[in-house]
Formats: sequence, structure tokens, C-alpha cells
Amino acid sequence: MRHSTISEILSRLSQWYSHERDKYSFRKNRTPYSTWVTEIFLQQTQISAAQEKLTAFLKKFPTIASLASAEESAVLEAFRGMGYYSRARNLHKGAKEIILHYGGKMPREAETLEKISGIGRYTAAIIASIFNGEKILSLDANHARVLSRLFAVEDEQGTARFEKTLREKGAYFLNEAEDAGEFNEALMQWGQTICKKKPLCHICFAAQFCRAYEKGEEGAFPRKKPPRVPVEILWEMFLIKKDGLYGVVQSPVEFPFLRGELLFPSIVRDSNNHIKGKLPKGLLLSLANERGVREVIQPIEFTHSITHHRIRVVLRASPAGLKELEFFSCGELLKRCHSSLMQKALKAIDNAVPAFF
Repeated sequence: MRHSTISEILSRLSQWYSHERDKYSFRKNRTPYSTWVTEIFLQQTQISAAQEKLTAFLKKFPTIASLASAEESAVLEAFRGMGYYSRARNLHKGAKEIILHYGGKMPREAETLEKISGIGRYTAAIIASIFNGEKILSLDANHARVLSRLFAVEDEQGTARFEKTLREKGAYFLNEAEDAGEFNEALMQWGQTICKKKPLCHICFAAQFCRAYEKGEEGAFPRKKPPRVPVEILWEMFLIKKDGLYGVVQSPVEFPFLRGELLFPSIVRDSNNHIKGKLPKGLLLSLANERGVREVIQPIEFTHSITHHRIRVVLRASPAGLKELEFFSCGELLKRCHSSLMQKALKAIDNAVPAFF
């Protein structure tokens, strides 16, 4: 693509973005900290779905110090409904690191930012380009769509070659852009509002320069890998009840799903019946056989999905006890358990016939 074409696209993008810049309230009066929190909330979440939660979170934790000093449970509660709770835990951990290592002041250099928990390459690039003027592409799905279509990039999405190519193409624009942060956000908003999964080429200010549009294949970019076959999982959860309370345990980092979450004792198996994880580690397999488990007429069962895993969850009542367990009422667990899987399980138990136990 010619230098004059790059300059023309930048000019049109800037003109279009001047009317779009104030579309989202989180861009007003922002700081490196609020920008960090915003990017964490918007990961894999539509802005419209996250806006209310984001506003409430920043109101509750307006500074790095307030977030760092909070209890983890309070941070998770404020993050409830956003999924992927490791993001909230890392956000909390990162705030503590900033207090400890950077005097409570958030760094602005991308290289330093990437050393902080909860800040990856993308988020570091956004903060550094906006607040430090670094000419670095904050490559997300929106950037990828626009750039892959503009240049008709044939590399498959998700590959190292794809990312390398897009960063090279993005550098053409960044080298010409007066404001790297504004370019990153304008490019992102272009992908969100015009160059969407189903692109609105008829209103795009750069359609005449787009190679994918020229080929009539704008919907075919980015090139995708063959669809991933879902992995079938059986997740057995064992309900151990004592004095009206249910036993749960916190999942460790080596457990395959929902690390750090409160879960019922579990055995996770693959489609070949191989055990992929036990919770807790000392869980006896005898819990899963007819001697340790009292089946009910209609066992509690439901399906759930986590990334590319298709999970069949079976809840079994068990008379056995485990030393590692903490016991809570169903109502308490609804507040303490943040994952949608446990929320499903708890609601299923609440709706089950009394004869389950």
C-alpha cells in the first residue's frame, strides 16, 4: 500500500473519529488506572454489557490504593457477572504490586506495565500509547479485522505469522500518526462500529482502499482456522451436607477449570473416562461408586460450556466427609461462588426435590 494511501486513510479515519471520540463515557477524565480497569472489563465483553458494572466498580475502587487494600472477596463481588474471574484476581494482585514496587503510581511505559499482574501486551500498549505516546499497536480483534481486510492478509487468525503481519501493517499507520493512542482507539472503534464481523462497507470511509472489498471477500477476512471440535467433559460434583450446610473447597492452580473458585468436591473426566482432575487432591474415587454415592430417582444433571469444552455436570449426593471442606448454606454459596457453573449447580440444588438427600 502506497504512502499516499496510508496518509489518506489516516486522514479519513481521524475525521470520522472526531465525531465518534466521545461516544463512550469511560474516555472522559480517564487516568492510566481507570483505563486499565476499563480494558480488563471489556475483554471478551461488549461495551454495552460491561458499562454499568464498570461504572460501579470504579466508584467502589476509585484508586489503585483502594483496590489494593480491598478484600479479594469484595473485588470478586464487584466483578460478578463478567466471567473469567482470574481477571479480577489479577487486577487485585496487580494493584498490590503497584503499591509495593512503584510507590502506588501506575507506570506508563509498556515494557514496565507488562511486568504487572493483569496487564498483558494489549493493555500495556493501550495505556502506553495513550499516556506515554508510544507508537505501539494495541492489537485486539477489532484491529485485526480492519487490518486483515485492508491488506487482504492471507495468514490464519490466531497464528504467530498473522500477528507478526498485522503488527507490520499497523506500523505503517503508527509511523504516520500524530497521536498513537488516538490511532489505536480510532482503529478499534472502526472495527466495532463499521468493520464488524458483518462489515458495513457501504458506509465505510475507506472501502475504496480495502483489498478485501476489492476482491468481494470482505466477509472472508480474517482467514480462520478450521473450527475446533468441542472437547467432551464429564464433571461429577459430590454434595456433602452437614447440619444443612454444603461442603466446598477452593480449586488450586493445577485444577483444569475455574482456578481459585469455591467448588463442590469433584472428579473431571474426558470422553475416554480418564481423570483430568480431582478436587481436592485427596478425593477418594470410592465417592464415585455405588458404595459411596446414594443415587436419587432423578439425579441432578445439566450441561455447561467453558471455552471449547462441552461439559456434562452430574451432581451426586454423598455421605462421605472430607477434612479440607468448608461448609456454607446454599444462600451463602450463591454470594461466594462467582462462576456461572456453580451458580447453575446451586440453583439446581435449590430446585431439587427434598428427597435428594
